[in-house]
Amino acid sequence: MRLLLRNELLGDIMTIALRTAALLGALTAATACTPLEMERPDAPPSAMEEAMLAGIGHNMDDGALSLAGATGFYTRDAGTEWAGMNSRHEGFARFTIRRGDIDGDLEGRCRSEAVDLSHGSVSMRARPLSYRCRFERDGERIDAHLELEEKPAWKDERQGYIFLGGRRIDIRSTHGSPQLAYGSGAPLGYTFSAEGQDIGGIDLTNEFKKVYLPRDYAYREAAIAASVALALFRDVDAEGFDGAFNPPDRE
Repeated sequence: MRLLLRNELLGDIMTIALRTAALLGALTAATACTPLEMERPDAPPSAMEEAMLAGIGHNMDDGALSLAGATGFYTRDAGTEWAGMNSRHEGFARFTIRRGDIDGDLEGRCRSEAVDLSHGSVSMRARPLSYRCRFERDGERIDAHLELEEKPAWKDERQGYIFLGGRRIDIRSTHGSPQLAYGSGAPLGYTFSAEGQDIGGIDLTNEFKKVYLPRDYAYREAAIAASVALALFRDVDAEGFDGAFNPPDRE
C-alpha cells in the first residue's frame, strides 16, 4: 500500500514556505480588493464560453442549481469516522440536471473516500483520496463515470477524467492564480482537456463558480456534468470535516 507521509509537527520546509507564500499572496490580493481566481485554461478564448454555476455555495449542502441553460437540484454531505488510530473521511453527492445541452434527465451519484492513520502529531495517508461518480439518464444506468484521485505532491493535486456520451475529458486540479506568486496548496479549481488540449474548466474560488465550457458541442454535456460534480466535491484536504455523517445506502 502506498503511504503518503504527512508529519504535522515538523512538516516539510518547502511545503510550509510555499504555502505561507501563497497565503501571503492571497492576503495581498484581498487587501487590494482583487477577487482570487484560478489560472485560466490554456485554450483560445474563441474555443470556450464563460458561464456561471449558481446555487452551490461553499456551505450549502442541498438546493437548486443552474448552469448555461441547464437546471437541477442536488444534495451532499461529508464527515469523518474515527476507529482507533484510523480516521475515515467520506462524502457523497447526488444531483440531477436537465435542459440546456443536457439530454433528458441526467443524474449523478458520487462518493469520496480517504483514510488517514494517525499517532500523536504524525499522520499518514493510508488510502489515497478518491472521488467517483456514476450516471443515469432518465432513470436508466448509462456507460458513463467520473474518476478523480489525489496525486502525491507538495500540493493537494488531483487528476482524473469523465467519460460521458462517448467522450472522455481529462481533469486536473489547478493551483495557479494571477493573484498568487507561488500558487495554492489546495485546488482553486479544475482544468478540462481532451487529446492533450485544454478545452475548459471550473473556478471554485467564489460562491458563484465561473465555468469555462467548450464551444465544441461534442464535449458540452460531459463538461457540464463534470463541473457540477466537481463543485459538489467536498475535499477533506481543502476543507476538513467536522464529525460523522449519515450517508445514503451504499451503491
